Amino acid sequence: MRTIMQKAHLTALLFRVRRLSLFRKPGGLFVPIILFLMVGWLSAQTTMRVYFVGNSVTDAINYDGLKAIAESQGNTHIWGRHMIPGAPLEWLWSHMSDGFTESPFGAPNNAFPNYVWDAISLQPFDRLIEGTGNDKEMIGNYINLAKGKSPNVQFYIYMRWPRTPNDLSPTDPSLTADTWNSLWTRSFSGGWDGTNETRDFFEDLLAACRAAYSDVKPILIVPVGEVFYNLNNKMKAGQVSGYSKIWQVYSDGIHLNNVGSYIAGLTFYSVFYKKDPRGTQVPSQYGSISSALANTIQNAVWEVVSTYQFSGVSAGTTVPVTGVSVSPTALSLTVGQTAQLTATVIPSNATNKNVTWSSSNALVASVNASGLVTANGAGSAIITVTTADGGKTATCSVTVTSSGGGGGTTSGVLASWDFTGKGGQTSVTTSVYMQGISSTSPSLVAALGSGLTAENYLNNGLTGRNQTATTLSAAISGNDYISFVITPASGAALSVSSVKIRPISQNRTRTFVLFSSKNGFSEGSQLGSFTANANMSASLQTISISNHTNINSSVEFRLYIYGYTDPWESVGIGNRASGVAEADLIIEGSVTSGADVQPPTKVTGLTASAIKDTRFDLSWTHA
Repeated sequence: MRTIMQKAHLTALLFRVRRLSLFRKPGGLFVPIILFLMVGWLSAQTTMRVYFVGNSVTDAINYDGLKAIAESQGNTHIWGRHMIPGAPLEWLWSHMSDGFTESPFGAPNNAFPNYVWDAISLQPFDRLIEGTGNDKEMIGNYINLAKGKSPNVQFYIYMRWPRTPNDLSPTDPSLTADTWNSLWTRSFSGGWDGTNETRDFFEDLLAACRAAYSDVKPILIVPVGEVFYNLNNKMKAGQVSGYSKIWQVYSDGIHLNNVGSYIAGLTFYSVFYKKDPRGTQVPSQYGSISSALANTIQNAVWEVVSTYQFSGVSAGTTVPVTGVSVSPTALSLTVGQTAQLTATVIPSNATNKNVTWSSSNALVASVNASGLVTANGAGSAIITVTTADGGKTATCSVTVTSSGGGGGTTSGVLASWDFTGKGGQTSVTTSVYMQGISSTSPSLVAALGSGLTAENYLNNGLTGRNQTATTLSAAISGNDYISFVITPASGAALSVSSVKIRPISQNRTRTFVLFSSKNGFSEGSQLGSFTANANMSASLQTISISNHTNINSSVEFRLYIYGYTDPWESVGIGNRASGVAEADLIIEGSVTSGADVQPPTKVTGLTASAIKDTRFDLSWTHA
């Protein structure tokens, strides 16, 4: 389907071609070739007009995220919706004037008779196939309302996922990958026993609707639940880094976090547009998702959508990827240097040659989307290239050495903390630190102050509740802080240039203020501050530090938190988005080891003057 804008592009292109002498050559092939190429280009562009009917589970798709995926591939995506939180199709049908809609379309009683649609998604919820207010009857109502204006519309049943049993939190340890599979694979009993949230229910509903409504295109399914099942089995098998069960993409008993929304939105894209999603970029609407995790999700979506019998999509004829190589396979760099890696996908005629790059330690060496490696700090890292098709991998070993700094100085990350899975703990000790930093406690320990009580808030942070101070002075006197300590090893001195913090502030905006033992913990001696309102997936906040140099003893930092009185809300550090490589708490600076940190002594037979901490002058006379 061509849009008006595409026709305008065609007119402009023909005008430019008409000015070429080849255009006027009798019998020339230039014109038909040009037209063939342009028509082929236009035919690859698709305009989809899609409408969604459902509740907040349909909102989980993230409409703007789906639009961004589609339009990043050159399509035009127009959408409308009718959404009432918690509503089944029966309630939505009888309450057209309630809920949320999009202008100018409005609810289905205006959108369907007055606008043409290419696809309509209907979300069954908390009803059965037969009986009062059943889903089959309601789907028929929507079909009859839309088919007059849109005789070629494709109707889809939105296959969702089961909710947690007994209203458990998705982080409850009793919920395993096997728990999810057992819920999904049950047979639909026809009754109110929870089996209307199973694969069998959605497929039985589809069969009933196809039999009842044969005057429209055969109804199809958007198999989000089946994609969850595919990913859950991969997680159970240890094939998805950081995940062991699909419950981890839930934000509560039924709703999804940003990763879950991306899975749902990408499934809708692949079904609506009948396209392989592998190699597409993750839009910002879905937050921060690592390239490795996105690659896994994209593969799972295509594995399901291209093979599921009711999706309406076929993989077609493709040349699969059988391997990948990287060149060079080893790099030796100094801090600040860059190097380009090249990936070769095998075979050379593979249909999908997209790859993603990742680093095992971005603090040592990071890599961008084109394979450019940047040396960030001393140490070792593995750079991995992964094919979008098949997940084939190849690696390059990277060794980074210090760029110097005079007398054995190494600059970079002094220490960093990853709080994944640390919810509910009072203190966390990191094992990621630079050579020259002591690992003897209290060095490298991050801990809650005595004013905070450890609380497992969303599992992946050093978090506590009982933050009740509304002023900085009250936070200081009430010990509402998180501390972290760093100590140089014997014979070494450290300098701190910045501290990066990923804040957690449940539901409210609070102020975070950093102090250190070097400057003192009294009001007015703070190093810096910021405000945050973040439950999860916050960006790192950076506080630059200028006066912490050549320190040869322990430094304790305290992050005081204030701004709201609620003893049950949590504050802390962590809860980064799934797959984000950068840690939750990072101290940056340099370590100097060796004689350079010791004051020099006078040498026998020479005259020393102007003795300083790290230098002195020698004078002598020639014999």
